[in-house]
Amino acid sequence: MLGFQEILIIILVILGFIVFRPLFSKRPVQRKVRPTIEISGKWRLALVASVVYPAAVAVYIQPWQNDPIIFYYIGVGPVVLAWLLGWAVMGFKKRS
Repeated sequence: MLGFQEILIIILVILGFIVFRPLFSKRPVQRKVRPTIEISGKWRLALVASVVYPAAVAVYIQPWQNDPIIFYYIGVGPVVLAWLLGWAVMGFKKRS
């Protein structure tokens, strides 16, 4: 008569064979390749400028000591305006 431990060992061996057999098979496994987004130099420059310009203005104006509303108009405002204008221009270029 088989005991409880012997039955568990047999089940574990069978499960191990089922689970690990595909890992050691010689067939190559096809992996899904995600499409990569290629960013041009202009877009990279725009993204860097969108971070560097407000940071430089913040260092110069120091909105944490003065009025932060001025920082919104001088630091963040031009960046938002530039991205909105770029978005609008790209819309017109796609139609042509």
